[in-house]
Amino acid sequence: MPEIAAGGFDVITLWSVLAHLPRPLEDFERFRHLLAPGGVLLILTVNAGSLLLKAYESGWSGFTKNHLMFYSSATLPTLLGRTGFSGVAYAPHYGDTIEAGTSQLPGPLRARLRRAVENSDGGNMMRALAFADDEAISRWGQRLRVRRL
Repeated sequence: MPEIAAGGFDVITLWSVLAHLPRPLEDFERFRHLLAPGGVLLILTVNAGSLLLKAYESGWSGFTKNHLMFYSSATLPTLLGRTGFSGVAYAPHYGDTIEAGTSQLPGPLRARLRRAVENSDGGNMMRALAFADDEAISRWGQRLRVRRL
């Protein structure tokens, strides 16, 4: 609805959406157009660089019939750069139960998992922030390691 998006959006979220998009270039061009100056796109998607993929290979849980495309921190910047975004930053994703504090893992194993995720490509899911422009980087990326595109 063009009248809703006339002023643009400060934030658009794509929680578990990206892997399902058959035409990501077209979609990301539209997302970029919908963002207001200083806007950010928040992405959570299966991580093609995850430790679980490396461990389980073809048995990885991310390989499902409805996942059409896969991205990692090495490939997502290409999509974002081609569609007009100015930067990207990543935040590790430790898993829902770890982040919610409901995990049954003992403390030492939780700490080991956190270290492994932080020293790798971010966990089974990839959490990224795509910045619409330099204003967005200044507004949202002050305490993040931003990769300019």
